Amino acid sequence: EISVESVDGGGVAVVLLVTGRGVYGIPVPLAGLPAIALALLVACAAFSCLAFAFTLAVRKAGAAVPLGTGITLTLYFLSGNFFLVEHPPLALRILGDRFPIKPLNNALLTPHNPNTHETRHEWVELLIITAWSIRGLIPAHRSFDCTRTAPPRRNDNETAQNNLDTQHGSTDPDHRTR
Repeated sequence: EISVESVDGGGVAVVLLVTGRGVYGIPVPLAGLPAIALALLVACAAFSCLAFAFTLAVRKAGAAVPLGTGITLTLYFLSGNFFLVEHPPLALRILGDRFPIKPLNNALLTPHNPNTHETRHEWVELLIITAWSIRGLIPAHRSFDCTRTAPPRRNDNETAQNNLDTQHGSTDPDHRTR
């Protein structure tokens, strides 16, 4: 089953490619489109798996957005998304290369490079992104149980009547106060 987020992400990618070509005249090598599509599919799967794992770490819904934003911005800075550092320190380079953002950047930028003549797929980068999807999937798979079902819901009138009964001290389900 294809998620709405995957369709939205693919739609945004198409709009960006068309806008870049139509408005700004950026060449889009047609030979690189399969590599771009593959990188987007691998990235959608990886970040979905990481999102499942992230839900295990965050205990309160109100903390999810600030934590997610802080982690994302940190990874963007480590990966060099916002600015290019000519000679980053070794530790910064290693961290940026091992997290999934920089490999995704490389996997999406290489197909646009007109100097790339052979394959336009960045297989090592895609393997790094896939490894991150497995890292996210394993704890999520261990923690989520899709076989459990929710208990049957009682209708609202019955629930309200039971609340009234317990307020008036009756535990007998046949005893109704009106």
